[in-house]
Amino acid sequence: MEKCVDVMKKRVEDLEKKNRELEKSKKMAELQLAANESLMRLIKKQMEEKTTFYNNALQSFMNKDRDEANLLLETNEKIVVSIRSKRSRTSVEAA
Repeated sequence: MEKCVDVMKKRVEDLEKKNRELEKSKKMAELQLAANESLMRLIKKQMEEKTTFYNNALQSFMNKDRDEANLLLETNEKIVVSIRSKRSRTSVEAA
């Protein structure tokens, strides 16, 4: 009978030890999960910031290209008007 009680006590001790180990593992897993969630939020925020930065940079370049194209168009139109006025003066002088 005593041997049976001793075996049961040993079994209880082993189970309690295993339970403590499982509790530690559970806490470690919870901490790891919390750290991963925090890291994911940080990565998401950084990606959003980078996306915003690159979108703004792209928009700026597009605006700059559009402004340069408009300036070239205006310059070309002035050159065409200048050439036409010179041609009309030359044709009047020739006549």
